[in-house]
Amino acid sequence: MTGQPPPKVVYPSHADYDTAVENLHVFVLDPVLKAGRPQLRQSDARPLYYLGGFAKAYVIECQGKTYALRVWLSDIGDAAHRYAAVSQYCGQVRLPIFVEDFTYVPAGILVNGHRFPLLRMEWVKGQTLGDFIGGRLGDGTLLRAAAREFLAMVRTLHGQGMAHGDLQSDNMLVSVAPGGVVTFKLIDYDTLMVPALAGWPITSTGLPCYQHPRRGKSGLATVRDDYFSELVIYLSLLAVAENPNLWQQHPVPPVKRDKELLFVAEDFVAAHPTSVFHSLHRQGGLVRSLAVALWNFTRFPGIGDLIPLEEVLAQAEAAHTRPAAEEKKSAFERLLAGGIGGTGAPPGDLFDDTAFTRPVPVVTPRTTAKPTRPAENFQSKMERMAPAPARPVARPRAAPQPRPRTATPWTPKRRSVLVVLVLMVLGWAQHGLRPAPSSPVALQTWRRSQPIAGDRPDPSSHVATQTTRETSLPSVPPPVAAPLAGADATELAGAKAGDLRAADLGSGMKLLLCGISAGTFTMGGSGSDEKRHEVTLTKPFWLGRTEVTQGQWEAVMGGNPSNFKGDPNLPVEQVSWDDATEFCKKLNAKSLLPAGWQWALPTEVQWEYACRAGTTGDYLGAMAWDSSNSGSKTHAVATKKANAWGLHDMQGNVWEWCADRYVDYPTGSPTALTGSNKGSYRVNRGGSWCNVGTFCRSAFRYGITPGIRNFFIGFRLAAVPGGS
Repeated sequence: MTGQPPPKVVYPSHADYDTAVENLHVFVLDPVLKAGRPQLRQSDARPLYYLGGFAKAYVIECQGKTYALRVWLSDIGDAAHRYAAVSQYCGQVRLPIFVEDFTYVPAGILVNGHRFPLLRMEWVKGQTLGDFIGGRLGDGTLLRAAAREFLAMVRTLHGQGMAHGDLQSDNMLVSVAPGGVVTFKLIDYDTLMVPALAGWPITSTGLPCYQHPRRGKSGLATVRDDYFSELVIYLSLLAVAENPNLWQQHPVPPVKRDKELLFVAEDFVAAHPTSVFHSLHRQGGLVRSLAVALWNFTRFPGIGDLIPLEEVLAQAEAAHTRPAAEEKKSAFERLLAGGIGGTGAPPGDLFDDTAFTRPVPVVTPRTTAKPTRPAENFQSKMERMAPAPARPVARPRAAPQPRPRTATPWTPKRRSVLVVLVLMVLGWAQHGLRPAPSSPVALQTWRRSQPIAGDRPDPSSHVATQTTRETSLPSVPPPVAAPLAGADATELAGAKAGDLRAADLGSGMKLLLCGISAGTFTMGGSGSDEKRHEVTLTKPFWLGRTEVTQGQWEAVMGGNPSNFKGDPNLPVEQVSWDDATEFCKKLNAKSLLPAGWQWALPTEVQWEYACRAGTTGDYLGAMAWDSSNSGSKTHAVATKKANAWGLHDMQGNVWEWCADRYVDYPTGSPTALTGSNKGSYRVNRGGSWCNVGTFCRSAFRYGITPGIRNFFIGFRLAAVPGGS
C-alpha cells in the first residue's frame, strides 16, 4: 500500500483524483497541502481543476495562500527526475522571477492503494504577456519598462546557466506595481533546464510562433534554448511600444491572435521576409536592427550558433556606431568579411538586411497537366514493376536543349575557400612568399598579435578561437614565489606585475598571490549595465593567482562543501558570499599579513582591472573553461593559460564573488576602490564552466543574493591595504 507506483501501474482517473482531493487530510501526504481545502466548481461543488500536458491542477487554499496541486494522468517516466532537479534548484537559488514555492513530492497522494507524485506550486496572479500588451497599447513608457524588465529577467537566466525552454505569452505573468514598476514571473516549468539537466533530452520544442524553426535538431537541452524566443518577445514589446498599430495589423488576418504576439510560425520558415518583418524593417532604429537579426537567426541551421539577447543588443549598438566607410564596402569586400551568403547559409553580419532589399523572384506556375496512368489491375502492375529486358532498346535522340544556368549558392565551405585563396594572393603580392609559423609557439604568437577591438568578440573571430578551447596546459610546477611571511607593509605596497608571494595556510597548503600595481583603466563594456567609464586605482594590492581551491578551503575552514570533488586543486564551489567573507575573517585571524593589510574579496574595480591586465580584449579561448569545453564540470585551477599579469581562470571555471553590491555604475571618472552600500545583491564576475563565452567576458557583471550557494560559484582572495 505504500512506496512508489510499480512499473506499468495504471494512473488514477479524473474521478479518482477528485475523490482524493475532496479528502485532502486523508489522502494527500504533503504536510502543506494536507491542511488546505480545494476550491469548488459552482456547477456541481466538486474540486475546481485545470487540464494541460497530461496533468491536472487543482486550486488549493491553505493558510491564506493559494497553491496549485498538480497530478499526472499517465506515467511521467524520466520527468520525475526532471521535476526533482528543478524543485531542488529553484528552492536553492530562490530567484524572484520564479514562484516562491515549487516542490516536487514523489509520493505525495494516495489513490487506489498506491502513492503517486504531486507538484506543489504557488498560485501566482497576474496578466499573461499578451493581455498585458493588449491592455496598454499607447502607453509606450510602460511597455518600454516591460522590455527592460524582460531583458533583466533573461540576463538572470543566462547568469544561472538556465533556460526556460518555452518562453511565450502564457508562461509569463506580468504585474504592475504603483509607480509603474513592472515585474515578471515565469510559470510552467515542464521544460525548464537547470544546470543539472544540461544535455538531457528535451520534452518539448515550445510554441512554433516563438521558436527557431529547427530547434530540437539535437534533441538535447541547452542554455541556447531561449535565445530565439527571447529576441521574438523583446522585439515585439519594443516595436508595439513605438507603434501600437502593429498590434492590430499582425498577425495578418485570417490568423486570430491566441498566444501569438506579432509573429506566426510561418514567418520563420518563409523563403523571404514576410509582411511583419517588412513592417518592423520600415520602423527603423533599434526595431529595424533587431528585426533583421531575427530574420537572419531563422536562416541558421539550428540554435547552436545563436547568441543571447544582451549580445544581440550590444552588437546592434556597435552596428549603429559603425563608421560610414564600413557601410559603403563593395560586395567583394563584404564577401571577404562573410557578409554575403547563399541560400540557407547564415550571413556573416547579423544586421545584413540584403534579404529585405533583394527583389523576390516571380515563380511561373506549371500549366501542363501531369500525364495520368491508366487504371491497372494486379497483372499489369506487376508487369510494369518487372525489370527491363537486357537487350538494348533503340530510342530516338532528342535534340539537345540549352541547359539553364543557375547560380551556384555560396555555401560556407565555398566562401571559406575563396577567402583563403584571395588572402593568399594578396599576401604573396604584397610580401612575397612567406612560410607559415613553424612551431605552436610561433603560431600562438601570431594569433595574439592580431588586434582585438572593444570588449565584445566579433562573431567570426569568436568562432575561430573555438578550436583552441579544448586544450589545457600541461601540469607544471607553480613559479617560485617569495614567502609572504616576514614581508612588511612597505614591501607589499610596492607590488607590481610579475611579483609573486606565497602565503602558508597550514596543512602543507600555500596560497600564491600576484602583485597588482596602481593604475588607470577603462572599466565596462557594451552591456546595458556595463557603462564604460575611467577608473583610477591609487593603491597597489595582491590578488590570488587562482581561485581558492578545495585544498586551501579545507586548510582554513576544515571541511569541503563542493559538488565536484576528487582533486584538492579543483576550485571550491557551493560557497555563498557570506561563506567567502567568513573565510577571509578566519584567515585574518592567522596574522599572515603585516599591520595595515587584510584579506578580503576583491572589489569589482580591482577584479576587472586585474582581469584585463592592461588590455581591452575579452580573453576567451585558451584562458577559459566554459560550456564549450568544460564537459559540464569544474577543472583544476591553472590548467588554462594565464593572463599578462600571471592570473589564471579569471574567466570561466567558477563565478567569483566580489565585495561590492550590485548597483549601476557611478557617473564621471571616479578614483573608486569600493562599491555602493546600497542594494541587496552581491556581484559575481568571470562566468563559469556552465556558461557560454559571452558571460565570461571581463566586463560582464551579475548580481545575486549573497546567501546563495551553487556548484558554479566560488571566489578569489585579495590582500589589500586597510580601508580598501
